[in-house]
Parts: sequence; C-alpha cells; structure tokens
Amino acid sequence: MTEKFRMAKKATATVLAAVVALAPGVTWGATTSLTTQSSTVLPTGTGTQVMAGTVSPLVTSGKASLVGAVPATKKLTLAFVLKPRQMTTLTSLVAAGAKLSPAQYQSNFAPTPQMQQTVQSFATQNGFTILSSSPDVLLVQATAAQIDIALHLSLNNYQANQKQFYSAANDPTLPTSVATNLVSIVGLNQVTYSAAPVTLGSGNAPGTIPVTPDAIRSAYGFIPAYGNNITGDGQKIAILMTGGYQASDVQSFSQTFGLPYDATKINAVAVAGTPAPTDGAEMESTLDVEWSHAIAPG
Repeated sequence: MTEKFRMAKKATATVLAAVVALAPGVTWGATTSLTTQSSTVLPTGTGTQVMAGTVSPLVTSGKASLVGAVPATKKLTLAFVLKPRQMTTLTSLVAAGAKLSPAQYQSNFAPTPQMQQTVQSFATQNGFTILSSSPDVLLVQATAAQIDIALHLSLNNYQANQKQFYSAANDPTLPTSVATNLVSIVGLNQVTYSAAPVTLGSGNAPGTIPVTPDAIRSAYGFIPAYGNNITGDGQKIAILMTGGYQASDVQSFSQTFGLPYDATKINAVAVAGTPAPTDGAEMESTLDVEWSHAIAPG
C-alpha cells in the first residue's frame, strides 16, 4: 500500500494513538459526558455537502499549470476515511492526555456499522470496486470518469516545479447522508509535503546543518506532545527488518543527542527462529531504530 493510503489511516489513527496508546494522563471514565459534534463539511444546498480541503494547494494558489484532464479510463484508488463519533469529546480527551481502552473507544467513538454501510453503499452504487474495508477506512478503486461523476468534480493533470501530478480541480460534493460520516477522501490529489523544510547535510559543508532529533520533532509538531508528557513511555514499536542493526551505533546516537538509552528495551525478534543476517540492510535498520527512539524517547 502506498504512502498516501497510509495517510488515510493516520487521519483517524493519529487521534486514536494519542488517546489509546501513548502517555500517562487522565483516565477516561463512564462519567465523562458525550456531546454531538457538528459536521466539518460545508453545506451547499439541500441534500448535498462539499468536503473542503481536497484540492492541491498548488492548484488553488495558481502555482500549477493545467496539462489536461486525467484520462477517463485511468483507474485511481481512493480511501474514504470515516469520522469517529463524538469528535468534540474525543478531541478534548486527547488534549487532556486521557487513556481509552479499545472497548471504550469502540463503544463510544468508533464509526458504527450503519455509517460504514452508508459509505460502502454509496461507493458500490456509483460503480466503485471495494478493495478493503475496516471500521475506519474504506479503500476503493474507480476510473477517473466514475469519480468525476460520483463526486461532482474534475480530475486534471497539472505541472509544477517540473513535476506532473493529478488533482481534483474542485472539492467533491456528496449527499449529506454520506458526507457527514466522513473525515476526508484521500487520493484526490497526488501531491505530498513534509510538515516543514529541514536542511540536510554533514555539518561540515558551509551553509548546512545535520538533522537532529529536535529538528525533526519541531518539523512534525511533536514538541507540544512532549510538553504533555506524551513520549511513548510504556509502549512498544515494532520495526520489520530484513537485516540486523548495530547496537553500538544506536548507543552512540542516543548519547550524542542526550536520549535515554537502555539496551534491554531493544529486542531483536527473529522471524521463524532465523537470526537476522548482518548485511547491507543493517544500516537502514539501525536508522529505523535510532529515529524511532528519537521521536518516542520515553
């Protein structure tokens, strides 16, 4: 699955991870009041709503030039991301550092089967092929022509910065009964961005600086989480590796940047009992371990 569809999971998983998995804080209980969250989509008329924010900023800003329409028969994959219930309460709990058990989230906040069915019915009625379905995300495939008709938009190819990409020319319009169940539709534009620019370099060349944990934390907005004691303490990160990792390098990295280091917290688990080989892949594996630790140092 490509990166843009991992983003679909993040739209819901970012909220859930903060609540269910990360930090010590307020324990959510049965006495917490639940309120109804209004839709984030914008009404355009009786029975329909526009889902704002799906058009590439390069298009809305006029920085991209139109190349032409996406061929009608071109198949694209979209992810319909369903909206958790009681978003106001859920957002407040996240801000408070609360913990939820999976059962608590499921009973109070997870999209209902009826919500899932409403979105899935809309997709199938418009000729979309269902690729996979989970409580939070419906992954579909459809031609550009089917998407244009079903979502009342125009998919075009554009060019900017010497690169060609596709994007919807306008935001999708959906039946209100469908739109109110969604957070977003991922896949209507092909442009991705990092959260903020980071200068890469060895630190020796003039005008360059090395990438540090603090730079990455700032670029991706983790600093406020650390201020609320959300550091990943007590959680586990699984990294699938094709090779081993250099423990001495991980220790050196941690010491260089003042990260807490405990070798007993890093465990290599061999698949099917076969030890991981020490080969060219260990450099990438070592980086994965180091930067996972840098972002979640708890």
